[in-house]
Amino acid sequence: MRNDRERLSGGGEIDLFELVEGLWKQKVLNIVTAVIVTAAAVAYALLATPIYEAKVFVQSPSQSNVTQLNYGRGGDSGLPMLAVKDVYDIYLRHLQSESLRRDREFSVL
Repeated sequence: MRNDRERLSGGGEIDLFELVEGLWKQKVLNIVTAVIVTAAAVAYALLATPIYEAKVFVQSPSQSNVTQLNYGRGGDSGLPMLAVKDVYDIYLRHLQSESLRRDREFSVL
């Protein structure tokens, strides 16, 4: 064991044996601290309300996506050609109505 003067003038050296000895002397405090922190972590994990978040971004279709929908429309068929805006508006309307229907189902339960 080194005396205090040798320890202070050690130049930043750490004696591993002294460190282990110091920890061993305060083993009760270390164990109690570890048990309290572990109990707090377990309590938080079990009692905290989980928060889930999801974001969805809907991108409007391009003209090439709408081309397949316009196959057989126009001319002699009597059906009007669909524009990108029309297709997107119909899609959003159906998407929103489905979500509203689900909300009503869950609110009843």
